[in-house]
This record gives sequence, C-alpha cells and structure tokens, in this order.
Amino acid sequence: MTGKWSFLLCESADVQDGISQNELSEILGVDKGITPVAMKKLTEAGYIKRKTDPSDSRSYRLFLTESGIRIGQELGRLGRDHETMLTEGFSNGERDCLFSLLQKAAQNARRVND
Repeated sequence: MTGKWSFLLCESADVQDGISQNELSEILGVDKGITPVAMKKLTEAGYIKRKTDPSDSRSYRLFLTESGIRIGQELGRLGRDHETMLTEGFSNGERDCLFSLLQKAAQNARRVND
C-alpha cells in the first residue's frame, strides 16, 4: 500500500491520546516531509482529525475519525485478502520465509534511503 492511504492502516492513530506526525512517520518508515501533505489531504477528506497537543501547543495529535476507522478497516481487509491470494498454496514455513525476506529487503531499502 502506498500513498496517503497507508496512513489509515496505522492503528496507532486510533489510540486515545492520538499520535504525532513524527511518531507516525517513524512507525511507517516514511520521510517526515511526506506526512504533513498526506495528513492535510486525509483531514480534508474527513478521515483524520487534528487536535492541538495539550503538552505542546505547537504540535498536533492525529486521530482517525469514524470514517477513517471504517476505511482503514476495509483497506486492511483488502490487504489481507490480497496477501491470501498471493500466498495461495504456500506452506506456513514458506509464507514465514517470504515475509522474513521481504522485511529484510524493506530494512535494506530504508538504509539506502537514509
């Protein structure tokens, strides 16, 4: 999943205290410059709400709206369905090996980009 929609899959935005843009960027492994642009679009679409951070009035905490929660759940379901189709016929060991290798490749890609 790429683009602004990947932010909706981060369940951390639905916690009671919200999440900062920096925290969200770190969790998703994306450049901090990308997050504000995506958050603006998702806020305008009604999927994210921003509230001033009570401990730092210069910062915002991000929260999923009801619409954001619904579409995030649907995107998660579609992702799981897609994963199931891609790994059809794989043993559990083969699936685990694939995911392990993909995680290593993603870590390598992040190191190259840092």
